[in-house]
Amino acid sequence: MANNWKKSFYLSACLFAILFPYCVNYFGGLSTKSFFAAIAGTGGFMLGVSFGLISAISYLNAPREWIKYRREIGIVGYFYALLYTLSVLVISPDQYFDDFPSRLLTIPTLLGIGSMAVMSVMLLISNNAARVLLGFVCWKCLMRCGYVAFAALVMRAGILEGQEWLAWLEYQNGLPPPRFLLSIFAIIVLVARLLLVFSVQKTHFPVKGKG
Repeated sequence: MANNWKKSFYLSACLFAILFPYCVNYFGGLSTKSFFAAIAGTGGFMLGVSFGLISAISYLNAPREWIKYRREIGIVGYFYALLYTLSVLVISPDQYFDDFPSRLLTIPTLLGIGSMAVMSVMLLISNNAARVLLGFVCWKCLMRCGYVAFAALVMRAGILEGQEWLAWLEYQNGLPPPRFLLSIFAIIVLVARLLLVFSVQKTHFPVKGKG
């Protein structure tokens, strides 16, 4: 178990080491914005890796033992995302607390709060005791809500930065926006998971041909 945590932290450190200079370059210098953008990106990619491991094993023939890292990778990703969320509240409180509570009722804010709430519940129940208490079927349904939360974060990013993404796609000046790259990765993870679910359902419930 300790080895799982170590490898998860090493993975997050490697991701941050790649994303931080990328964000520094993208935002034009070393700043709190570039630092916390790298933190957010690390959290997002870690969550995506956690959600995508089953699909990677199925489609890419990745080693099946990788699945044992899924929980720890997801939890580490959650805490990176939580650190970013708290940093925004500390550094830019006006973004959420000016015109309170109307600012909290915007779609991007509700998507962000809802996603973090779902992932917080997942964190609390990601243990054997919760699985026994809730029953495996209920527990599994709750854990799968994480994919919905992950999709909500992609929607939130698109709402907040969609115009910026379209401008880059049209002119392609400079580096792609960091959150755009993360969203592409997240969409791939989500689509792969959906295709896997439908594939499993088709296997278990084959469509009978006529005649």
